[in-house]
Amino acid sequence: METGLVTSLAAGRLGLAALRPRTPLSRLGSPGDVANLALFLASDVSADITGQVMVSDGGWSADGFGIIASAAAGR
Repeated sequence: METGLVTSLAAGRLGLAALRPRTPLSRLGSPGDVANLALFLASDVSADITGQVMVSDGGWSADGFGIIASAAAGR
């Protein structure tokens, strides 16, 4: 999630500009994205959804972990 706290903590460390293209949406998520998911789940439209894990990460969990592992290994 790209929040003010994440942006301030990542300045000079992670390079958020390098992380954005690593997600299929080419951006980091926002608090609004999570709010939209919560709104959907609270609505009647999702009445038939049960027992699921919903991930609101723009595809990061599908592709982005490699960059963190590489950074941790010093590559």
